Order: sequence, then structure tokens, then C-alpha cells
Amino acid sequence: MKPPKRVQVGPHSYRVSLIDAALPDAGCDGICSKARLSISVYSEQGSTKLGDTLCHELTHAMLAQVKLEDDVEESICLALGPALLALVRDNPKLIEWLKGLPQ
Repeated sequence: MKPPKRVQVGPHSYRVSLIDAALPDAGCDGICSKARLSISVYSEQGSTKLGDTLCHELTHAMLAQVKLEDDVEESICLALGPALLALVRDNPKLIEWLKGLPQ
């Protein structure tokens, strides 16, 4: 199953794509371009790692609105990526409830 093509993050709509080619930074499995409003995730990962990487990059997109130093932002994303994935996977009733709240 593929991720959605677009994800709304605050006021911005990010284009999400799976890519087959390796990313420019060695050891990098995903990239969030705040200037292009795009997230690219390397497709050749296990499903758990793929979800973790997408959550990591979405955290970068969320943090783009609060100007942090790069190393601080990366530390936060490394910590929150797996936590967000686990929260969504482990709590489907919570997600359904949140989706039902008025905007």
C-alpha cells in the first residue's frame, strides 16, 4: 500500500512520494523539502521502517513552522518519528475519535 500523495501539515499541503533511487545523503532514507513542500521516502525499506521514515519527515514538516537549529530539529525528529508511528498504529480508536472532532 502506498502513502497518500498529499498530506496537510498546518497551512501547507506536502506532496509525498516514494522513490526508488538512493537519496543524496548517505544513510538518508527520506527527505523533507520545506521550500518545495515535498517529502520523498526511499521505497526499498521494510514496511515498519518506511512508516517510521515518513513520520520522521512529517515531523520535520511540522517543525518547519517553529525555526529550530538543524541539529535540534533532527534530534526531535529522531525521537518523535517512531513514537508517532506507534501512536497511530497502536491506537486506531483514538485516531478515529480525533478524526471526528470539529476543525
